[in-house]
Amino acid sequence: MTDSTAHVDRGTQITLAVGHVLLTCLVLVAWLAAIEGWAVFEVVGAYSARDLSAISPLATRWADFTEGEFFGYFLPILTICLPVLFVTWHWRSRKRLERHISFERTRWSTLWWWLIPIANIWMPFVVAAETLRSARPDPEQGGWSVGRIRLLTITWAVAFWAGRGGMRAASRAFDDLEGNPVTALRLYTGAALVFAASAVACIVFVLAVSKGLSELPQRGPLAGSAEALRTARTEATDETTSDARLTDLSRDSDPTVRAGVAVNESTPDAVVEALAMDRNPTVARLARDTLRKRTDA
Repeated sequence: MTDSTAHVDRGTQITLAVGHVLLTCLVLVAWLAAIEGWAVFEVVGAYSARDLSAISPLATRWADFTEGEFFGYFLPILTICLPVLFVTWHWRSRKRLERHISFERTRWSTLWWWLIPIANIWMPFVVAAETLRSARPDPEQGGWSVGRIRLLTITWAVAFWAGRGGMRAASRAFDDLEGNPVTALRLYTGAALVFAASAVACIVFVLAVSKGLSELPQRGPLAGSAEALRTARTEATDETTSDARLTDLSRDSDPTVRAGVAVNESTPDAVVEALAMDRNPTVARLARDTLRKRTDA
């Protein structure tokens, strides 16, 4: 375990371990797709030259391997397990990050957007972009800029769907006896390589989020997070909080924090007077009550 992950909690350690398994599977998928694309490219060259003997022995062995019994069992298992593994890891990652920042979408969006037709074309990648933006928020400290995240997301989404669609279209065209096998094989080659690129983009995404998770102990609660809000509410009612801090908290967007400042006996009179005109009627009433008590005392 590296120094960056030495002090993370057990839940984050489990999430990182799931991420390592996911990365192994993604590397395997990228490798399989790239090798498949290369092997089919060899076949395309042989068809074009009208000389099947031009196919390299390595490509022939690969074709025999993919038609074997082991590959016939292995590929369906990988096809089923990989999406489940990815959604599980993504859900757990969001759960860990939610302790540091409030998301626009819930952690369950990592699952249900994949299940909604049409929306699953793009929305899962929007959720992934939100996760990456939260995991690596500061470009000046090795984080990801909005443009960089957008580039990765678009590349990943386009390559994923283009690769899957291209391979399916090529398979149907090749099964059509009236079709041109060379054209179908060329389409399959390109689609397989594009799909391999989508796997690489997913690997980059998992690595970046995992790095952000491993650095959570070094990051304090982010602005807008549930943890930051709890801290602000505690400070607002704490009589040992400094006047400067209470003044800052009196401008907080959360009315509960402002209400805490309004009833805090240590809050300066000028701050309480300003809160007496607060847009929130409850905060204003509490501030007026505090001023009345101080006047009576």
